[in-house]
Amino acid sequence: MLAGLTLTALCLALFVARPELLQPLSSVTFDAFARHAARAPACDRIAIVDIDEDSLARHGQWPWSRCLLAELTDRILEAGPGVLAFDIVFAEPDRTSPHVLGSLLRERFGRQVGITGLADEFHDFDALFAGSLTNAPTILGCYMHLTDSGTEPTPTNDPHFRGHTLTRAEDGTASPAPWLLQSGGVTAPLPELRAAAASTAFFNATPDADNIVRTTPLLVASGPERIYGSLALEAARLLSGRANVLVEYGSQGVQSIRVGKTRIPTDAAGRMALNFRQLNTCPRSGVTGSYSRFSAADILDGCTDITALEGKVVFVGTSAPGLRDLRTTPVCREFAGVEIHATALDNILSGDMLVNSPDWFPGAHAAAILLLGVGLTIGIHRGRAILSMVLTLTVVSACLVCAFLSFSRLGMVFLPTWLIVTTMLVYLTLTGLKYWEEEQHRKRLRTMFGTMVSHEVLSYMDKNPESFSLKGKKTEATMLFCDIANFTSISERLAPEQLSQLLNRYFTPMTELVMARNGYVDKFEGDLIMAVWGVPFATDDHAVQACLAALEQQQRLALLRPQLKEEFGVDVYARTGINTGTVTAGNMGSDKRFSYTVLGDAANQAARFEPANKLYGTSIIVGAATYTAARNSVEARFLDRIFVRGKSHPVDVYELLAPRGTLSQKDAEKARLYQEAWDQHAARQWDDALALLDQLLELVPDDAPAAVLHQRITTYQRDPPPSTWTGEWQATRS
Repeated sequence: MLAGLTLTALCLALFVARPELLQPLSSVTFDAFARHAARAPACDRIAIVDIDEDSLARHGQWPWSRCLLAELTDRILEAGPGVLAFDIVFAEPDRTSPHVLGSLLRERFGRQVGITGLADEFHDFDALFAGSLTNAPTILGCYMHLTDSGTEPTPTNDPHFRGHTLTRAEDGTASPAPWLLQSGGVTAPLPELRAAAASTAFFNATPDADNIVRTTPLLVASGPERIYGSLALEAARLLSGRANVLVEYGSQGVQSIRVGKTRIPTDAAGRMALNFRQLNTCPRSGVTGSYSRFSAADILDGCTDITALEGKVVFVGTSAPGLRDLRTTPVCREFAGVEIHATALDNILSGDMLVNSPDWFPGAHAAAILLLGVGLTIGIHRGRAILSMVLTLTVVSACLVCAFLSFSRLGMVFLPTWLIVTTMLVYLTLTGLKYWEEEQHRKRLRTMFGTMVSHEVLSYMDKNPESFSLKGKKTEATMLFCDIANFTSISERLAPEQLSQLLNRYFTPMTELVMARNGYVDKFEGDLIMAVWGVPFATDDHAVQACLAALEQQQRLALLRPQLKEEFGVDVYARTGINTGTVTAGNMGSDKRFSYTVLGDAANQAARFEPANKLYGTSIIVGAATYTAARNSVEARFLDRIFVRGKSHPVDVYELLAPRGTLSQKDAEKARLYQEAWDQHAARQWDDALALLDQLLELVPDDAPAAVLHQRITTYQRDPPPSTWTGEWQATRS
């Protein structure tokens, strides 16, 4: 128990000191939860205009002329979207503008060159694009150059900054900026474009160490006084009609961000865990995403109905691989970056944001580690091995199920990695120690009993030392005796070494089939195999397993027979007798040499059934008790009522035919006719019985039991049995 408590304390200390130690495992868990919890987009207010491969093929390589972008913007705005956001930064002047081309030509040729015939508004494509941006709430993208440390205060005349952030501290902290991701600079749109748009927002993606995007920052600080909003956050703000967003923070960092009445939970750095949506594949472009997608080329060419964009937030982005805006997420290996912004906005608008790492999580997590470790230590220390394993698996499963339900239904990101690792460490360590102690006990058992019991019994003692008893006990079991037919003549034809090789080739697969069916090979006697089911390994279906093993032995022997014929020049057939009943199981033998075996009338009957096959020309005979226990799993036909040596009353025997459901229609008809014929013979209706047997032999001419019964009835016609006779075969009495 001390080892378990020590491990619990160690895991707790590591969690407090280095909670990120198991982050890779936690990330894998998050990814699995995200994939399985993904649902369809919760709101129908987001659409994506995709500059896809088809758009580049139809309208030229990127970057497009701002004239073309102005046309695209005008066409989108015709639909009346609520907000239009560009996941693109327009940081440089358009080189295709006529006035820019004129300047380039003048520099190149050294003389005045102009482009004539254009209206004034077409001389500057940037101005044309800016004019389009003023027609509706639009957001232009910018790129933040993130750094690991804070930066100097940004000048007050920073032309790139538009502040839309209000802050509210719980403890009087001056600013949340130190907690946020830090930027050392900004790549922003052209001033005239920025002035025309309603807002500018950053579109940075921040993948984890494994390059998978699981969260997205909503705020980035550039110095202590400049806080920039993300594309999704700005879209939510503009859609709400609010002038600002409110950042709530305290001494532990950012707690949430409010857009109107919507509270967005974040981690201390202002990052939002993404609640990913179900994926679908665009039938036209083959692009995988979660939101309504319109090809930019189709909009420009008037090939699509843009009325679906009315009132929606429209993101303009790209899925073209060549433009390098593809990200890896838990739900997709190649996810267009614009889909990340759309997902974040969908989470905000639908109100099903994930709560990731609130202030109380570390304390609750530490308490759970402590309680779980102590509880498992007590349970494993006091419980048996199987119960300890079940307890551990139950705890691990409960942690995963509760965490997943919390994730999928409550939106709480609680990743139970530390709990599972603590559980497995405690279980493996304590189980290893218990195994070592049991191994020492097994060594003592081997020292005491190694010369007294067989290998099979000693192996079982090793596995079940607490339940094994050397004393004999009464129990129900099924015995199988399998013998090679005509073995005497075979042994006379083969040299000793050949006979040994033949038996080894035969015994090996036969024994494997017994063991595969959980049988216990009791002994080999010459060419005979004795196997037992039900002891020492207790099973409820021992009769079923014995019957199936016997059938499988005959099938395997049928495949092996041609090989043995070729190698040894003999045909090998086997006969099997099976019986079920109460026996005495335990160590049998002398004081100095004994082995585990079974004794009793049921075992003796099984031994008698095996040679009875020779009388009927059958391969497998089973007793009535065996057939009754296994009848739902095997097919058999009633064979006869016979006397066996040592019994004063006749017993019913059956011929085992096949596993249940595999008997051919011909064999089923054979069994039916034989049963009716035997019943007629038991009722002394000799002619009716013979007629049925003639019908059977016409169907199956080589059916040996039918021929035997036919001959017997013919004898009875000449010399009828006594009046007390009820169908038993008196001729077998011995």
